[in-house]
Amino acid sequence: MATRKGVGGPKSDTGKSISSKNALKLGLSSMSVNGSDEKRLVDEYVEELTKYYRPQSPLEKLQIQRIAICRAKLARLYETERVRLELVQVNFENFPEIVFKEMGVADGLAKSMALEAIRHGVITLPCDLPVDDLQVIAAEVDRFHGELKGDADFQKAFPVLYEFIRSYSPTGNKESLSVLEKLEIVLKRIYQVLRHKIYLGKLDNYFADMYSDRDSKSSDDDVEELMKQINPDYVAPPVIKRVMTYERAIGYLQLFGYLSSTVREARYLLERYETTKSLLVQSTLLPQDQADLFMRYQTTLERRLSNSIGELLELQKRH
Repeated sequence: MATRKGVGGPKSDTGKSISSKNALKLGLSSMSVNGSDEKRLVDEYVEELTKYYRPQSPLEKLQIQRIAICRAKLARLYETERVRLELVQVNFENFPEIVFKEMGVADGLAKSMALEAIRHGVITLPCDLPVDDLQVIAAEVDRFHGELKGDADFQKAFPVLYEFIRSYSPTGNKESLSVLEKLEIVLKRIYQVLRHKIYLGKLDNYFADMYSDRDSKSSDDDVEELMKQINPDYVAPPVIKRVMTYERAIGYLQLFGYLSSTVREARYLLERYETTKSLLVQSTLLPQDQADLFMRYQTTLERRLSNSIGELLELQKRH
């Protein structure tokens, strides 16, 4: 006759040893009182039971003591289970990546923005561009058809963008820059963020200049590295410094639209995050091995409690 495996608890000496140690950790494997909190509960239960049942014999007093200990250990078991479940749920609060993993969200700018909003309550855009202004600027760009010949045309076509650029002060730049020069800096920063998917959030302004210096030559460096792989004797030509013009800037203004789309995606992820987190918290269960262990402790203690109550009642019938 085949035997069933995995039923009735551990069978090996090693398994029994581990199981017994688990019980000892919780102090549930014996009828002795463990710790000051458990002793306080036992004393309260003994006092309550004594007032009600008024034991007259040593055996009745013993059964009341046993009942009180079982009740105290069950209370501790329920509290331990509650705390462990709360610890699992706290992980969802402290580690939002767990929730995003359940959502199947891949790494990217939108996820990084959503994570910053969860942790800091804000989405910080490149160059401290206000999120609300970004949506308006994206709409201005979407409506624009025409030419730009100077600051006046730029201000008329893009009033919100113009005001942001005019008041923008690049980090670490003490020079007096024109509106066009500032626009070039902002466009480059947004381009770097979108292209390289490097989202620094509140730290953006601290590192913007460093990344700007590095990335301004990135395309030329990439070409030179590729050419040297083909021909080790390749010598790159002198770098030609390009100067931004309003005519060239028009082609880059769509970057505001791409950035706005990323922010919308981040906000959508935030909505999904809150819903998913709520569902995960509601459905949180202990791991199966821990749940089985708690169930065994609970069954044992409830059986002891029931037997002790029955024996006390039988003793009282003899009065």
